[in-house]
Amino acid sequence: MSNVYANIPGSFGEATAKLRGRDDMSLGYETRLWTDGDAIHLRHHATNIVSYYPDDSFTIRTGGWYSSTTKRRINAALAGMCMGLSSIRGEWSYHTWGRDNQNTLDFANGDNIRRVGNDFEVK
Repeated sequence: MSNVYANIPGSFGEATAKLRGRDDMSLGYETRLWTDGDAIHLRHHATNIVSYYPDDSFTIRTGGWYSSTTKRRINAALAGMCMGLSSIRGEWSYHTWGRDNQNTLDFANGDNIRRVGNDFEVK
């Protein structure tokens, strides 16, 4: 059995390379990478949990599913972007990890995030 988390890309460029010209591919149980021509999406069950865009921005969505599996798949994508998703007392919070683990950026489910130098901002 392959490690689905090791197969999850961390950027649009990585996702493009992984697809190798295909429109769709399986990454593991109920997890697919697919493109609609404008973006590349990481789909878990029926939700595009991460959408990667050519400008290296991305969007994260849970589709209302706050499961540990959804969180692990999102975290695998975010790790490639030097970001993480934390859960405190059952509430999810999204944040970036700075080099000193002090810098954070709070953003909501469905916000579009983009890298600006070594930082991130909500578009």
